[in-house]
Amino acid sequence: MKRALLIPFALLLSGFAGSSDYHLELCGGYILSRSSAHQVIVVPYGGWSKETPIIEEKVVEIAWDSRYILAKRDHLTPDQEQKTYMIPSGNYSYWILDTQTPSVAGPLTQKELKENTEKLGISELIESLKDPRTYKKKH
Repeated sequence: MKRALLIPFALLLSGFAGSSDYHLELCGGYILSRSSAHQVIVVPYGGWSKETPIIEEKVVEIAWDSRYILAKRDHLTPDQEQKTYMIPSGNYSYWILDTQTPSVAGPLTQKELKENTEKLGISELIESLKDPRTYKKKH
């Protein structure tokens, strides 16, 4: 009887807002945090200030090693119908976050990303950029 009640309850919970929110541990104390469909950012775990290097929303691809985080962003734009709601624009840029310094470089074009990663000796990370939803996440 308990099992029969748990299954419908679990299905009910899966439909609530926030059920797909998660964070993904990266490197250097940083995480990728998803708090809504478009609020996908790279920030230090435990909080940050205005001076802290972060990668703002919406991160659509990510890769990292033990020091650097690469991200592809889709810049958000106001929805024409709901002026307070932001939607993806289709305008992309690339970002490199050095978690040791810490510092962030961006926005970068794809060409600038390639040049910068070659200088840093991390050009292989470009091939690892992928949708954050494909990684194992923590809720």
